[in-house]
Amino acid sequence: MFQKNSAPDQHFLTQHKGEISFAIALSGLILSSLLISFTPQTYLVFLIIIQTGFEAGTVGGAADWLAVKMIFDEIKIGNVRIVPASGIIPRKQKAIAQAAGKLVADEWLSPQSVKNVLQSVDVAGALADYLEKIKQNGELSGHVSWLIERFTKILEKPAAKEKLAGILNDQITRIQWSRWIGGSITDDRAKKLLDQLVPFFAEKLTELLSTQEAFDLIVEKLSEDKGGLLKQLFFDPVETAEKAILKSIQFLRELQDNPYHPVRLKIDTKSLAWINDLRTDTASAKKLDKLGAEIISELEFTLLAEKVIGRLIEFLHEQSNEKEGLIYRNVSDWVGDVILELRNNSVWQKTVNENVISVIGEVINRNHHLIGAMVEKNLSSLSPEQIKEQFRIRTYNDMQWIRVNGAVAGFAIGIVIGIIRVLLS
Repeated sequence: MFQKNSAPDQHFLTQHKGEISFAIALSGLILSSLLISFTPQTYLVFLIIIQTGFEAGTVGGAADWLAVKMIFDEIKIGNVRIVPASGIIPRKQKAIAQAAGKLVADEWLSPQSVKNVLQSVDVAGALADYLEKIKQNGELSGHVSWLIERFTKILEKPAAKEKLAGILNDQITRIQWSRWIGGSITDDRAKKLLDQLVPFFAEKLTELLSTQEAFDLIVEKLSEDKGGLLKQLFFDPVETAEKAILKSIQFLRELQDNPYHPVRLKIDTKSLAWINDLRTDTASAKKLDKLGAEIISELEFTLLAEKVIGRLIEFLHEQSNEKEGLIYRNVSDWVGDVILELRNNSVWQKTVNENVISVIGEVINRNHHLIGAMVEKNLSSLSPEQIKEQFRIRTYNDMQWIRVNGAVAGFAIGIVIGIIRVLLS
């Protein structure tokens, strides 16, 4: 029979083809019925056959019009439905909504069908393309600034300071200073450290002894002990203090300048032995741990956390104003590395694809019932007129072909019946 074009024509004839086909059949029936009384006997047989065809076409077109009409509207006289089962769509709206929801959820968008589609998607490649687009379009700096802003707001909350103070307190109080120092400082590192510390303290002591305050204090201490008569006659505290300071400064400068000074070598030996003792549970280790615990107990971790967070926020503000700052450069380099791995590393590609599909699949399985519920809810929320219009817009053009085919098929069958009737008469 006749079929609709792939691209529906919006011409009047196309829009009203059902009505036109029925009008043609009815007009043909009326005209042929009128002509029978005036037709010569020679052509009467042919006209009877044509009349029978138009009659059957009119009946077929009318029946199919009624069938299509019954799908969308109830056939009523007043409030009484005179045609049973008419108005299928508005009357069965709830059942249609439930069936549509079940069809979409269980068949068209079943978990397995969605999973099959996802498995054919190159998630890693799509992610690499997206990251590349962000970099090329200069959008990465905006994302970095957004992340910095969000992180800064988190740090500015009082809870962040309290949390960091708790972490610092918990972690620092757990430190065994003896084990940490003994395990972290090797003999070579200890020797380098001593080569810096001994000259440093020797220099500071030299500066201290060179002050007038130190000289006056030594003279005062030497003068406190008067001693006997001979000591009072021959002992000069000032001269003794000068000699002692000069000798001490000379000794400290030698200690500072000569890395092989016997005292420095002795200090190195004793210090290395002490560090080695810290690696085991010795008296020195216990004393250091006790000292460390006492120092830690006096620390104000809240103030320390506040200073750390304040400095970090200050750094983040500086970075947010620098479009090519340290954070941006590191993030940009990291994104570039991720793009290369997503494009070239088969292990990355497989891992990303499997993990993303697994996560999406889990979300779909957990919430799959919402798909059917959403379809059912949306259809149920429509008014009868709205749901009729939804179906009419999408199917009425095809429905009219039923009417056209009914009229044409009826006409063809009527012709056959007319021929048989003439032959039998």
